[in-house]
Amino acid sequence: MQVVFPNLTILSINNCNDLKFLFSISMAKSLVELKHLEVSTCEIMEEIVSTRDQSNEETIDNIFCKLESLTLDGLPNLARFCTRGYIEFLPDTERGALLDVKSEIVVQNCLFDAQMKFPSLEKLKIYGIWELQAIWNNQFADEDSFCKLIEVVIVNCHSLMNIFVPRMMGRLNALETLLILNCDSLEVVFEVGRTDVEERHADTSAPHQLGPFYCQSLGSVTIEWCKSLQKIFPTSVARGLQKLYTLRLEKCHEVEEIIVGEAGLETTPPQFVFPKVTKVVVLDMPKLSRFYPGMHVSRWPLLTNLHVSRCNKVKLFAAKLPIFGGKQELNPLIEQSLFLIDKDSFPNLEHLILGDHEIWYGPSSPAQFMFSKLKSIEFRHCTPFSKQAALLFLHKLHNLNTLKVNGIWFSYLNRLEGPEGPEEIFVNEEEMNSGGEMGRQAVGTLTLPRVKHMKIFHLNKLLHLGNHSSQSAGPLFPNLDSLEVSWCGILKSIESSAISFRNLTTLTVVSCRGLEYLTTYSVAKSLMQLTTLRVKFCERAREIIVASNEDDHCEIAFSRLQLLELAWLPSLQGFCSGNCIVKLPFSTKLDVRGCPIELEISSQGILLSNSKSKQ
Repeated sequence: MQVVFPNLTILSINNCNDLKFLFSISMAKSLVELKHLEVSTCEIMEEIVSTRDQSNEETIDNIFCKLESLTLDGLPNLARFCTRGYIEFLPDTERGALLDVKSEIVVQNCLFDAQMKFPSLEKLKIYGIWELQAIWNNQFADEDSFCKLIEVVIVNCHSLMNIFVPRMMGRLNALETLLILNCDSLEVVFEVGRTDVEERHADTSAPHQLGPFYCQSLGSVTIEWCKSLQKIFPTSVARGLQKLYTLRLEKCHEVEEIIVGEAGLETTPPQFVFPKVTKVVVLDMPKLSRFYPGMHVSRWPLLTNLHVSRCNKVKLFAAKLPIFGGKQELNPLIEQSLFLIDKDSFPNLEHLILGDHEIWYGPSSPAQFMFSKLKSIEFRHCTPFSKQAALLFLHKLHNLNTLKVNGIWFSYLNRLEGPEGPEEIFVNEEEMNSGGEMGRQAVGTLTLPRVKHMKIFHLNKLLHLGNHSSQSAGPLFPNLDSLEVSWCGILKSIESSAISFRNLTTLTVVSCRGLEYLTTYSVAKSLMQLTTLRVKFCERAREIIVASNEDDHCEIAFSRLQLLELAWLPSLQGFCSGNCIVKLPFSTKLDVRGCPIELEISSQGILLSNSKSKQ
């Protein structure tokens, strides 16, 4: 055999649209040092290695033995890696088996057949192979086949029905990263057991005891946009995920449970412990109804970030667990909960993002025990401040310092179905009084003094933040340090008696196109602690501060202001209306861009506004 490129280690083939195959078997065998192979955008390519023109004496054994990474991208007609033939095993004293390719019998559209070993392959990336139905068949000739896989990435393979077949059991100990995106026909990731058809076609000489899947090194799992997917993890895989640190599941519309029970594997309610997981994201899973089909406990000792939204069929948490042992009937609440937990399940959770899930709203909520370290909550597609019970829940979170209200899903609905979302986000006194005993008890006493930071964004129907706290009760947020409001298209101003502005140091307003002024003089004069003020991309803003006739000849001193940024405010006529005087420190940085005015600080420390058009 002629060795053509004996030292070639990296080969990239791109935009070769006249190739039906890349290598002959002889050429493939000559690439003895090849470690990295990438083939992309070859529209008519049907296979990588072809044996069609080879003699029957030519084998496909020992090709690409040193290959470490394989990337196949944009090969819509690729049906297989190598021409598949009927394989006959012939004894060999040195290597154990010699392959004899006789006649091509393609039973299934499978990328790798039984003889593709790749003993050194660490990274496998497959993109855009539309007709591919399977990556592996259920036969392997060598125990070392694919045993070093570290990373598997599968994207836009719309005919693919499974990822790992039963014969991959025991070969995934090195797998660290699994990424699956946009595979429309994918039904299962880890296929446990064999179908009847597989049993009839299986190699009868191979042992039948396949054992469970072990993914003891798996650290990152991302599965998104797989609309036919029904199963994520078998129990055997889930219980071995001791190194998993991040899990992201999104838009898998047929998934009902994350962990699938395996018949005969569990005799007692299992405990799933994920000791390394720091982040879990579960989004847009409309049929998800449970974490595991039955009684269980899950523990997440290092989890710091949890995001669950648009999973409306499932309850988020169930806290009260029946005592294990003896005959029990499954509580419907427990059966339809994502997390069955006790006080030790989330000891380090710091950041929580929720959709419209209620989490123990009520006077008996165990929030302070379950979420003792929770620092921030982001509410998406809902407004918790319209519910007294939600406010009571927030009140119990002793380390909570950041609240976010994100209506980005409202914005999406607005484009598709018409306006959605709230006009105001804070509950008013009348609504609270109408809420029964819980509401009446809350009026005059409920505040969130530990919350220092608030962000409100993407609320397209928001007119006002709200005027919802009685003067006797005081503001709901008495100690707010920073406030950011952005992408609220018809918001009139940021005024709200639910918010105390006295301790505010940072105020940011961005892309509120309907905003005509930021705030009134009466609120502005309370901003004594303000160090940073930003107003950007507010097309209708005419003044930052508006003063009434009664406020004539008023004066405001922002004695701590360090940065004043005004950007892209095409309608801006001045900083403050009327004859109001604004004083700033000489050290204040003025950053004015895309505005028809210029600002400067006089020698007396007075903010001067000059129209560019008059110069």
